[in-house]
Amino acid sequence: MKGPIRLVRSDKISEYKNLGPIYEWSEGKAYLMIDRVTFRGKLGSVLCYYNPPVHQVGNPGLDAYLEGLDKVFEKRDDLEFLVIYGANDPVHAGGDLKESLNRLDRTLETKKEKESAGAPAEEIDRLFDWADNRIKKGIALHGSVRRISEYLRVVAVCGGGTRFGGSAEIPLMADFIVGDSRSGMCFSEAMIGLVPGWSGVARALVKAGPINAEYMAKTSKDVKADQLRGIGIYNIVVDIPFSFPRRQKTDDPDADRAQYLEALETHNDDTGLLLLPKGLELATCPAEEIPKISDKERLTLATKEEISLEVDKITSLG
Repeated sequence: MKGPIRLVRSDKISEYKNLGPIYEWSEGKAYLMIDRVTFRGKLGSVLCYYNPPVHQVGNPGLDAYLEGLDKVFEKRDDLEFLVIYGANDPVHAGGDLKESLNRLDRTLETKKEKESAGAPAEEIDRLFDWADNRIKKGIALHGSVRRISEYLRVVAVCGGGTRFGGSAEIPLMADFIVGDSRSGMCFSEAMIGLVPGWSGVARALVKAGPINAEYMAKTSKDVKADQLRGIGIYNIVVDIPFSFPRRQKTDDPDADRAQYLEALETHNDDTGLLLLPKGLELATCPAEEIPKISDKERLTLATKEEISLEVDKITSLG
């Protein structure tokens, strides 16, 4: 099987052993796997989500997250940690916007038909239940992770490049985060008139403080790994000493694509060998050894006045 699960189910990590699956879901090339593992004598679990090429989370993926995390919670008395891990690719999109926009287009067409037919307002409002349910699932995902965190130490590994929207909110739900030095987080929803809706951004309030969380949610600025460490969102930043693969452009596009996909696989494994052990170390070390930023040390990304100016600029562009 391709993707990050190859490393999770390998013997390439010292003092680590995979004991087999707790939960498995797949649809096409996408999958969510949760395995029981041991690291340095401690029993825990690794959740691995993969949905190429940009790892957005659609409704089936959200359902898999919720079902899988329920399985972890059932085994909470036997486990000590949960590591949330995924691909180490250049881009991680948020919720599946294309899926939602297609559904919205169909809903608006149906709305017009029902309004023309004189349908009552309550019936028309129910057409949008799918959107409410999607937000509820995202909020429920936050609730599931935080419920587990009462019993297990939850660590997320942010490998690869920038994470947008939901792909940033999910790792934010964890207690602690290991970051790739090339990574970043961007709540791009503000650029299309939306607000982050899966409750992960609420964790930014806890980790980074109100001003930094406001900056991230309102400005859609890409916050880089060193900044994320400085404001308290990342606990560890791992230096990755190589760049992302680049797609070649020759007179054979099919060969170029195949070569690029192969390079991504190699890059994914090489990056994971640096990141996943750090995630496991963070999940199993004594609590007092976990790096943290104090309130006095925390960076401030912008003042309230600067945030207001940036919001005015975005609004004027709309």
